[in-house]
Amino acid sequence: MTTTMPLPNQHAMRTRSYTSNSAALSTNSHVDSSLKSSAVILTSESSCLSTYSNAFGAFLELHNSPSNLINAYETHRRRRNLERRALILASGAICPDPILRGLVLEHQPPEFDPRNCISLWCRPPLAVRQLIAQIQSLLLQAEPDVWCMPQNCLHMTALEIVHSKPDSHVDSVVLKLKPHLDRLLGPMPAPVLVKPILSYDQNALALSFIPEEDNLDQKSSLGWYTYQHYRRDLCDIVQRKAGITVDSRYHFPSAHVTIARFVKPLEGTTDRWIKTLDSINEWIESSENARNMRWTVGEERGSECRVGLIWYGGGRAEGIGMTVEEANNAQDQTHTEKIWRNEQLQVY
Repeated sequence: MTTTMPLPNQHAMRTRSYTSNSAALSTNSHVDSSLKSSAVILTSESSCLSTYSNAFGAFLELHNSPSNLINAYETHRRRRNLERRALILASGAICPDPILRGLVLEHQPPEFDPRNCISLWCRPPLAVRQLIAQIQSLLLQAEPDVWCMPQNCLHMTALEIVHSKPDSHVDSVVLKLKPHLDRLLGPMPAPVLVKPILSYDQNALALSFIPEEDNLDQKSSLGWYTYQHYRRDLCDIVQRKAGITVDSRYHFPSAHVTIARFVKPLEGTTDRWIKTLDSINEWIESSENARNMRWTVGEERGSECRVGLIWYGGGRAEGIGMTVEEANNAQDQTHTEKIWRNEQLQVY
């Protein structure tokens, strides 16, 4: 059975709080020593980032050059895949999502999922969605019961503001947030993401990206600007302007779109599953289209404030911003962007 039907309450993968597993790294003889070292540094950093009012900004202070930031993104996703690969093989199992299983296989009502959230989303452009569709097809060939995120639900969470709360709490936060949506979703520098690979764990699979190096080296009058800067600035607007404490579970450097989850145990072995994932990543990294893929955040569809039962890609949109194309055509875009950036820089 192919379970790809959309649901009324869907949200992207929000990876659980990351815990270092040095044993998993040491069991893989192919792990480069520099990757191990970077993994230890990143893991120790994560333990203190949560103490900052803006963890995204704190991370930028620690990785304050293009090369350092790119290395942090690359190290995190490669290290994490190695660890999760080892854990899946060692355990011999994956972890079906009980709530998603209830919604998809047992036809439970939407309120079966009690987790109301508020997030700021970035929607992937057509080229990224097409790549995801190809990967989902390969996953389903290997495991027909994998639940694939429907195309119209695909998104990247730029900022999780509230998660897993009753709807009454979420509604009260939305009231405080609404006056600031124009600024959150308005014209701003557009970060560029490149080099997709398949990232995975026992719970889900995602397509992950890193900042574009060429883009970072070309400093504009506003300075180098990345997806990490974008997340920092969104967090700053929410906390300083709206007076809302950001309750985000995930502060590591990651730009990912969840593409699949599990509703049943694997039909085949975990060894066969990992070989499938390895082969998909080999295909992605050898593909000229994937190697040359550039995702300018905000192209084709503006960023979006999503509210409600959004864990699996549903919920409602409280606001959708301008696309990059629309912003570039706006006569006052440059002036607006400079004001926006100057306001953010005042606190750093």
